[in-house]
Amino acid sequence: LALCILVAGVMLVQLPRNADAPQEESPQMGRSLVGFLAALGACFASGFGGVYMEMVLKGSSTSIWLRNAQLAIFGASTA
Repeated sequence: LALCILVAGVMLVQLPRNADAPQEESPQMGRSLVGFLAALGACFASGFGGVYMEMVLKGSSTSIWLRNAQLAIFGASTA
């Protein structure tokens, strides 16, 4: 999710301006702000994901090896 938000933010910032459209006061500033907010959202999503993963690993009585196997199976099936 975080990577998708980050890619969307970079794409929004890099979109070319339409030369035929009437010029706004600062069209580049608006796209840059949207891109920055998307990148900021990606950072927060990544941070929350790391904290949640740590909470799951520490709060469970299941061994770390079994958790790694579960994550590997889920990751391989979605990749």
